[in-house]
Amino acid sequence: MSIYRPIAKNLKRWQSVDDFSYVRLHQNESPTSLLSPAEIAQILKAHDTKSGEISYYPYMQSEQLAEAYAQFLKVPTHSVLMTQGSSEGIRLIAEALDRAGKTIAILAPSFFAFEFAFSGPQTTVVRVLLNENLELERSEVFRPDVMNADVLILCSPNNPTGGLLSKDLIIEILDTHKGLVVLDEAYMEYVPKDESFVSFIDRYENLAILRTMSKAWGLAALRVGFIVAGPKLIEYFGKFQIPYTVSMHSQILADYVLRHRRPQMEAAVASTIEDRDWVEEELANIPGIRVYKSHANFCLFAVENGLDMENKLFSDHKILVKYFPLPRVGDCIRLSISVDRKKLEDVLAAIAAIQAAKNAPSKAI
Repeated sequence: MSIYRPIAKNLKRWQSVDDFSYVRLHQNESPTSLLSPAEIAQILKAHDTKSGEISYYPYMQSEQLAEAYAQFLKVPTHSVLMTQGSSEGIRLIAEALDRAGKTIAILAPSFFAFEFAFSGPQTTVVRVLLNENLELERSEVFRPDVMNADVLILCSPNNPTGGLLSKDLIIEILDTHKGLVVLDEAYMEYVPKDESFVSFIDRYENLAILRTMSKAWGLAALRVGFIVAGPKLIEYFGKFQIPYTVSMHSQILADYVLRHRRPQMEAAVASTIEDRDWVEEELANIPGIRVYKSHANFCLFAVENGLDMENKLFSDHKILVKYFPLPRVGDCIRLSISVDRKKLEDVLAAIAAIQAAKNAPSKAI
């Protein structure tokens, strides 16, 4: 009997374009760095010598960093578990659960890593489909197979749609669902009013929230994230975490940014929201494009032959975007607000040109 997983036949290795001469609008990165290279060097140099040396292992769980992030969220420090980005948080939760014979309900479409991490040969995956407007209807999520699932995974704001789930609906779900509810809030900083559920973790012991410093905080290269939950879940998930997953330099810099760069982060977020709303308005004026309202740091639009557009932006304009064939909607392009307004203008011009060429009448031979 083979020890290798049959699912591998349908998988492809994750690949990225590491040529930074391209316009990078495919990974939802921040256009703003909160620390200059000189500041990074200065912060690391000023830190305690032993903990700053690369020959020593980092902290398994930095109490100082956990305290800083807990203060930002206004939750107890014991409700925060540091992870290597939210991606480790996803894998950690999945690996800590006995999934054999269990049912996992996942919002669809949503972040691909959830189904990748939680699926298995003896696990049933139930998809909770968004409607044609990419909204979650109450009747869909309150299906018996969803409410009886052992784990329900939600994402708000959602990736790749950018949609924000109704707070009242999530509360109703939490009041009804008896299994584990995982809520991904990676993009919550881009929501102007308080829609986060971090203040609900004491009320709902079955709620685990995923957060990251890769998006609004602009620390994608450092790979720092958190699971936020009640103390019982934090203690449980911590038992399954591989030690030393977050480097010491990442911990030091993330702690510094949390304590000294929050105003700059909020200003950068406000600028991104302004640019996002402007891009959505401009896209809506291009024939053949339907824009879906986003509450994250990216835009999503439906367009015929979306894969062809992704390829032409890449090959003809050196622009990286992300193509998604979405259920009930069709071909879509996700475009990150990861560059300045001038470059976004060039991107919009390229999209308009591709659409114009596609819609132009063919010449008779």
